[in-house]
Order: sequence, then C-alpha cells, then structure tokens
Amino acid sequence: MQNQKAAKPSTLFMSILDVHKKELFLKGYHEVMLGSFSQPGQFVKQLQQSFFEAYVQNVVEYNLAKFWVEITGFFNNAKNNKSNAKDKVTFAFEYAYDPRRMALTLYTVKATLNEDIVKEYAFEGKKYTQLPAAKSIHQELFQMRDQQIVAAALQLRQRKPPKQSRKR
Repeated sequence: MQNQKAAKPSTLFMSILDVHKKELFLKGYHEVMLGSFSQPGQFVKQLQQSFFEAYVQNVVEYNLAKFWVEITGFFNNAKNNKSNAKDKVTFAFEYAYDPRRMALTLYTVKATLNEDIVKEYAFEGKKYTQLPAAKSIHQELFQMRDQQIVAAALQLRQRKPPKQSRKR
C-alpha cells in the first residue's frame, strides 16, 4: 500500500503564486504590516489554498475560476498620531485563475473601513502596479469618512432654527 501524500503544487503554480505574494508584500498586505490579529502568513496561506483549489479544479473543467481572500488590518485613526484609537480596514481581494492563459489575475479589491465606509478598486487587465498600498487605501477611506462627517454636520447646522433672542 502506497503512502498517499497531499498533492504538491507544480512549479508553474508556485511561480504564479510567488509573483502575487511578492507584490502583496511590497504593497503592505501582510499581517505584521497591517497590525492584524491573524497569525503571520495566514493571508498568503489562504491565497495559496484558494488558488490551488481553482488551479486543480480547472485542470479538468478548464473554466475561469474566481475566488475571494480577505485580510484585516488596523491603522492609527488620528491625524496627529496621538490617539490610541484604531481604524479597522478589511481588504477583500477577488482573483480569477484562467487556465487557458495560465494566469492568476487580481480583479477587484474591496476595502471596508470600520464596517461602514466601502470603496472598490477594479484591476481587471491591469498590473499590480495599479494596486494602491494598504496605507494609501486607509488614508483614502479616512478622508471619505471625514467628508461624510463634515457633510452630516453641515446638514445638522442647516436644520437647526436660528436662536431667537429673548426680549423682556
């Protein structure tokens, strides 16, 4: 009886994965850089597992296979960095493996700040150079939140009736 081992990824698989791992790391999408509570390397393991499933499945089916992987980070939310408060940002990456082109493509990144401010970035057909760094996305979401707060304050101000002076 032969020992059955889990299928090992091929050299092509690993070379494709390595390109994506490197680019994500360079842009700051790593647990340690994001201050994540996840174990370091967990995001890459999730990417590798999802990609492997799409890769193996499409050896037979030969169809485009899409999948999502997520990582959450925590960023200082004070402009002057004197606060201990942190913003939670969840990054959801949508990938597709195309067996005809033997390519793994980043389609979208959906970034969510504190579960209420969302921005989606589309990358289909673009290169990783288009992917903003994790900190840049946080700064953009932070500015969006500030704009919403200012807009809400202005609306409240406009709704309040002017104070009337009391004459006695």
